[in-house]
Amino acid sequence: MKQIDPEVREYIASDESMTRVTILQRHEGLKERLKTPETRRGIIDWLGTAEAWQDANAGFVNKCIQFLNDGAKEAEADTIRPFLLHGDPFVRLRASEFLITLYFPDRNPEALLGVLQIMLLDREDAVRTAGLRYVERAALQDRFHAFLERWVALERGRGVRGTESLEVAERLLGR
Repeated sequence: MKQIDPEVREYIASDESMTRVTILQRHEGLKERLKTPETRRGIIDWLGTAEAWQDANAGFVNKCIQFLNDGAKEAEADTIRPFLLHGDPFVRLRASEFLITLYFPDRNPEALLGVLQIMLLDREDAVRTAGLRYVERAALQDRFHAFLERWVALERGRGVRGTESLEVAERLLGR
């Protein structure tokens, strides 16, 4: 089974900046190792394992994808894209953000539209809202107009009221 170096794992798993500084001080050369292609490859390889899909590892997967977001590469997208289907909404959000980093705002418009549509269909309001905010930032309201009209109608038809995503969508539609 593929593993991430223990020092790299410890650094990525930490939440606090002071803890990360301590980890960097404790492991000589770690700061440089974090920037190497081998470290990225190790993380990508681990994300491709069944272990990465275990519920107990969702938080770490989230942090790995977030770590990889800086310097995202098209070749890594095939490993990250399946995480759009992960059970944890934060992992789905990080996977979406990774892909948006590759495509935003005009590097691959069709792929960007696809990711944004997936986000808008997510079951978690925070993911839908983030998707709508990217639609707004990329000034894609016109391209999404028909989709948003239908989406708002479906949400209202299901009795959805008062969600942030619905509020943002209606604002984008000029309501």
